[in-house]
Amino acid sequence: MGNFKQYEKYKKSLNKKEKQELMNDIFFLRTAMTCTLTLEGKEKYSDHIDDFGWAEFYDIIMEICDEVLLSDDSVFLTYIKLSITKDEEAEDYFYNNYDTCYDWFFMDLAREELTKRMEQEKEEESTIEKLGLTREQVLRIVKEWYTCGMCPDIFQNDNGQDLEEYLEIYLYN
Repeated sequence: MGNFKQYEKYKKSLNKKEKQELMNDIFFLRTAMTCTLTLEGKEKYSDHIDDFGWAEFYDIIMEICDEVLLSDDSVFLTYIKLSITKDEEAEDYFYNNYDTCYDWFFMDLAREELTKRMEQEKEEESTIEKLGLTREQVLRIVKEWYTCGMCPDIFQNDNGQDLEEYLEIYLYN
């Protein structure tokens, strides 16, 4: 999670109306980025979602939104300070500085961050791959872990076999 000290400090300096404007902007941009990243996830990262679920993916999306909008070096905070102080530079800030509009700028930043995180995750090897474990070695480790009571004795297949019995079929046949 990022460092949001500047955001917290800045937020305290605002009056009630300015705080509401800030929260409206955050809500608008978070919604735009969330929609963008959800579609991106469906299109490009369905394997990750299948493996870890939508809840975990949504947590990643929200982390990215917070980082993009609220981290100390956020373009959003620079812009919002100009906007609330009615600085003339704020009106065309994104067109002049980034050649795009307000929401698209942040959606693109969020998309880049998601791509970076997903690529980084792909590059990380699993412990099994790092150790070069065979399927049989993994099954033996799982069996020992289960047999020694490292988890509740609740894992069963559709036929009522518990995990230990199920693994013995693969290990000893």
